[in-house]
Amino acid sequence: FIEEPIEIQSLMNLDYELNNLNIIPLSIRAQVYLKNESINYNNSTEYFDNNAHERCLHHSKKIISCVEKKFNYKYKGQSFNAVIDWFANGIRHGGSNYITFLIEVINSALKKHKPDIVYISKFSQPNNIGWLLNINEYYHPEICKKIAFNYKLKTKEILVKNNKDLTPQIDSNYQNNYSKKQTKLLQKLGRKGKIILLTNLGYNMHKVMSIIRKSHKNVKFIVLSKREKNLFKYFYYRFVLNTIFIDYSIPKINSSIIDFDPIIRILTDELEFNGVNYFSIIEKKLINIIIPNVEQMAIRCNAVNEKLKVINPKLTISYHSRGVSKAIGEICKNEKLNSFCISHGTVVPPQNNNEKIVNKSIG
Repeated sequence: FIEEPIEIQSLMNLDYELNNLNIIPLSIRAQVYLKNESINYNNSTEYFDNNAHERCLHHSKKIISCVEKKFNYKYKGQSFNAVIDWFANGIRHGGSNYITFLIEVINSALKKHKPDIVYISKFSQPNNIGWLLNINEYYHPEICKKIAFNYKLKTKEILVKNNKDLTPQIDSNYQNNYSKKQTKLLQKLGRKGKIILLTNLGYNMHKVMSIIRKSHKNVKFIVLSKREKNLFKYFYYRFVLNTIFIDYSIPKINSSIIDFDPIIRILTDELEFNGVNYFSIIEKKLINIIIPNVEQMAIRCNAVNEKLKVINPKLTISYHSRGVSKAIGEICKNEKLNSFCISHGTVVPPQNNNEKIVNKSIG
């Protein structure tokens, strides 16, 4: 089971006759390499059918339900569904969804072929883990070991000299100061005219702003993001569309601000799929990357809640509903502030339970 061409090269350097091996590429780049080198391989789709996909979907739903029901956090007396959703998706998109795919493929292949020995890559450098799934974040060796052990199959590790690990970086957006001067500016703007709050720019949002400005000359836009770097665009937003950009600060986290111990104890058992408990595989990422990122999200949601009280927008517009934008939607609903979401994409109405799960996952 390989994800990188370098894994094949490591076997070649050890003089293995590759066409005598049953090679299953787990990525397109590995498959392309094998094809270009005229090396025989089995496509992973042979081991991942619609039933496997359905099992992965239901496991993904199980994680969402577990976090939604069991993760009861408070930060400064507040709790946002946006933070809970952020945590669930951090687990799923950050590793769980891909890990369940790997478990299905590896389990099915080993069960079908019953090999005499399973060759497992041993990377010389640790995983380059990040908030989402990095291109050089490998989980197949550990999963392969667990499943081979279950089938009592012999294994042999092949050393793979991969690139040096990069230090994982936690997302550090919104670090600029939200000063008292900015607060006074917002209060002054609120007295002079109508304010429309935008959670971010993108997906032709400038066209929406332009249409609004044509019929409402006194409207001012506030965008919760860093200032547009392109000077021409900045002047267009600032002086043509009457827009100001507001960043809000969050304090650096030196220690944990939320008690995750109860939900971690629950996840220790819940992160199991097809008889393979993968909590230990994802634990480092969960503790060092996902949880600190969720704590930052909790701080951001509280910060934007305070800023909304100052801005008091006549209307809030967003093109998605996740993270801070989802929290803003919650706040607007609770405070009876006008808001709507212009979705940047669409999904078809679900025809069955599986499609409902997909829609909830990406919605």
